[in-house]
Amino acid sequence: MSVECRICDTEIEPNCVLKNRFFLEMYQDVICKWVNLTGSSSLNLCQSCMVEVIGFYKFKQLSRRNVPKANAADDGEQDATPNELQSLLDGCKESAALPPEVLQWVDPHVEPVVPIKRKIQRKTAEEKAMAPEEYKKYYCRKMWDKHRRVCTICGKKIPNKQMEGHMNKHKKLEPYSCTHCGMTFHCQLNMRGHIQRMHSEVQKLFSCQICDRTFRKSVNLRNHMRALHSGDRRDFVCTICGKAFAWKSVLKVHQKTHTREVAYRCHVCSQEFVYRQLYKLHMHKKHPGQPVLDKLQKKDPEELS
Repeated sequence: MSVECRICDTEIEPNCVLKNRFFLEMYQDVICKWVNLTGSSSLNLCQSCMVEVIGFYKFKQLSRRNVPKANAADDGEQDATPNELQSLLDGCKESAALPPEVLQWVDPHVEPVVPIKRKIQRKTAEEKAMAPEEYKKYYCRKMWDKHRRVCTICGKKIPNKQMEGHMNKHKKLEPYSCTHCGMTFHCQLNMRGHIQRMHSEVQKLFSCQICDRTFRKSVNLRNHMRALHSGDRRDFVCTICGKAFAWKSVLKVHQKTHTREVAYRCHVCSQEFVYRQLYKLHMHKKHPGQPVLDKLQKKDPEELS
């Protein structure tokens, strides 16, 4: 896709250089006019025009430092003579220092600028008395709570974007269905993840260099390395069999294999499942065409014993 340069109308690749605040200020200073940027088509400049804008900006900056003010007579100073202006033009090859952010946009080979972190201001006396590490955790929790709401049913704090799916789970609603296999989900996030994992044409596999296990996501590989091969402490111990785990969530899944509190049974082949999603995946793979029941057949307490 090609666009036209804002100045010379040459067809170029989109670069949106006027989105950069520093370059936009230079451009407005050169043309002496406020620029109203509407639409992506008015944000692009070709390389030659960018060089011209920077050259004019350098000249204007140099002129401001050397040419007396227009109202110099009011300050007791004399106006610039033609000889002074001519000497300024003759010496305009001098370079003016530009901000590193602008140089980075013009020349990608310039070393990127590391932004200076803004110091967090502590307001209350309680915050000022905290140690740096303690205040960092407190501040992160405070910022995180701004984007969460309390569920009126269970009282948990849920992110705003996940509240709809959380409420659908309480109401036993699954309004989102996969267009490939028909599997239903509580929220769009789970449905998109399912499509990416199970039906994506290009599936990147991340393999463990120690045990050769493969994963579709890099985060799953990192969790696997941390849990099994990093040598980290395993503080979550099962009270029934004594197995230790690095993650509390993994311990909860493991404990359900002992208690069988939420075990489900397929109504076709009587195969048992701990989670409802495993049951639904089983039905779509092993028994296509069979209905997925809303209320699954839980195992009887007598059978659990």
